Amino acid sequence: MDVRVINELVHKQSAFVEKLNAEVGKVIVGQKTMIERILIGMLTGGHVLLVGLGAPGRHPAHGDGRRLLVTGPGTRRGVRG
Repeated sequence: MDVRVINELVHKQSAFVEKLNAEVGKVIVGQKTMIERILIGMLTGGHVLLVGLGAPGRHPAHGDGRRLLVTGPGTRRGVRG
């Protein structure tokens, strides 16, 4: 198969990703890289562990904030740190 044909097919099949990024970006502002990585993990059936910042004034020994494990399409687990 010709590389140009493959590139065109990939471009057509992945067009929804830009729309998805734009819609999610309306709600989650300033986190483009994080959104892209979450989507990659979800769409490939992989795993993504998100770690948020802890609450202001919290001692580091008490944990570093909330964690969310995204394990694939339609599944997620909240994990408390």
